[in-house]
Amino acid sequence: MDSWAKLSREAERYKKEYPVGSRIVLLSMGDDPRPIPDNTRGTVKVVDDIGQIHCDFDNGRHLAIVPGEDSFRLLTEKELDEEFGVEVTSYVKSVDSLIGDATSRSKENNGSKVSEVELEKE
Repeated sequence: MDSWAKLSREAERYKKEYPVGSRIVLLSMGDDPRPIPDNTRGTVKVVDDIGQIHCDFDNGRHLAIVPGEDSFRLLTEKELDEEFGVEVTSYVKSVDSLIGDATSRSKENNGSKVSEVELEKE
């Protein structure tokens, strides 16, 4: 496998592991002339085609993390809950449930011109 194919495959894996909006913590930065301080949190903005994870950090900096050179991880559910002051995972599960219910009702009313979801919007 050539190097471009390998990078492309890794980039696709990182896009799944670190979707846009994911919260990460940078544990340490490799050999960077202006490193971001250790333990700085950030939000994933995009994973590019060579697998660099571009982030907006909470200290105002914007930089790409390079897997294999920089050490980082996703925030845990507990850290996310503390950060947002609510149980994020419970909220996400309830939103997923509502979306699932709306999808089911829409499918049940397939023959009608207006679904319950559309009625709720009005």
